[in-house]
Amino acid sequence: MLAVVLAVTVAVGIGSYNEQIYAVVLGLTIAAGFPLIRRAVRTEPGITKGLLWAALLLKIGGSAIRYVVLQNVYHGVGDATGYHAAGVHTYHLVRHFDFHFIRPPYVETNSIRYLTGFVYAVVGPSMLAGFLLFSLACLLGQWWFYRAFTTAFPEGNRKLFGYLIFLLPSLLFWPSSIGKDAVMVFGLGLATFGLARALRHLSVRSAVAFGVGLTVMTFVRPPIGAIMVAGAGIAFVLRPSRMKTGVGGALAWTLGMPVVVLLATFMFLVAAHWLKVEGATDPIQRYEFAREGLSKGGSAFQAPSLSSPVGAAEAVATALFRPFPWEIGNPLVAVAGMEGLVLMGLFAVKIRSVGRTLVSWRNGMAIAVTIITILLIVVMTGFTNFGLLVRQRTTLLPFLLMLPTAMDNRRPRVPESLALDLHETSRQPAAGLS
Repeated sequence: MLAVVLAVTVAVGIGSYNEQIYAVVLGLTIAAGFPLIRRAVRTEPGITKGLLWAALLLKIGGSAIRYVVLQNVYHGVGDATGYHAAGVHTYHLVRHFDFHFIRPPYVETNSIRYLTGFVYAVVGPSMLAGFLLFSLACLLGQWWFYRAFTTAFPEGNRKLFGYLIFLLPSLLFWPSSIGKDAVMVFGLGLATFGLARALRHLSVRSAVAFGVGLTVMTFVRPPIGAIMVAGAGIAFVLRPSRMKTGVGGALAWTLGMPVVVLLATFMFLVAAHWLKVEGATDPIQRYEFAREGLSKGGSAFQAPSLSSPVGAAEAVATALFRPFPWEIGNPLVAVAGMEGLVLMGLFAVKIRSVGRTLVSWRNGMAIAVTIITILLIVVMTGFTNFGLLVRQRTTLLPFLLMLPTAMDNRRPRVPESLALDLHETSRQPAAGLS
């Protein structure tokens, strides 16, 4: 703590405002980490302080590296620069409660522009501080994904999932800047946590968590919000319960499925309206235009054709694991390629666990994770640029990581003391027969 205070004092004395406010936010972040991590360990005893501290420090480092790469490798050209400029232009208006600059459309890029203005209204126009705060929002979303996992899969391999969700390079680097990716991980994590709790016991708190997370992701990327609704709705209808037999089961199908279809359709229509999609052929035209635009640049690649089973399998492999080692062209792609190999090896080693998760229709969350993963993979097959693919894949990764870990520990180890107690109890005669 003394070192943090000293660093803040030096930075405030010699740095520009960008570095000064960053040092203040960094010091407050580390100071807040002590009580928050203690509370997190009490909430989830299966996780360690060391892992959470590593996650926090690596996210701080990831945001700093992301900033350096943007400034020195991309020479300041990137989405984050545009969001920063918008925040600098509007933050003083927010401080004077003047919100006339908030105009439709409120979604996609505009949502992050407006959000950056509100963030800068608190901390001032510091791009470094903005990167750090968005990175911390992403870390909070990762924490909610972890809690969703332990809630929905109490017998799962939470240790492995914890290491993956907190330490995977893509999640440490790409969503650690001002932009959509950090906010998406935040919204998806909160919605997934709310869904996991609601599938076990529907309550106001779980519904609010799901609703707030869904609202966040819908403002940032409306189609992903529609995918989340579809997965959650189908999971609710198919989840096992005491009312699934007889009349209860019939009502669940006859009333539940139409509601799910209508709600998902409504979300997709809202997404289409916000994205200004018109006509039946317009989505295809926009998709082809997007593919043509994303096929340019040094990280472009030829997308597999979906017209054959082999092409479809190659497209799925592309969405999950590419770039491959022989496609590496720069250091960032190299890290992504190594990560892809690790994920491929994980799925190969845990193939049985993946299969159990995919066919586990007795767990509502497993149904939701499977459906959301499949739909997101379909979305990912449209990208033909490695840079964009790896960055957008951060939306898919938390759900993908649940597949090999959710059903990994089918027979949890029983403590010896508890096993002895159960053995002695089983040997005692029943009260009615003594």
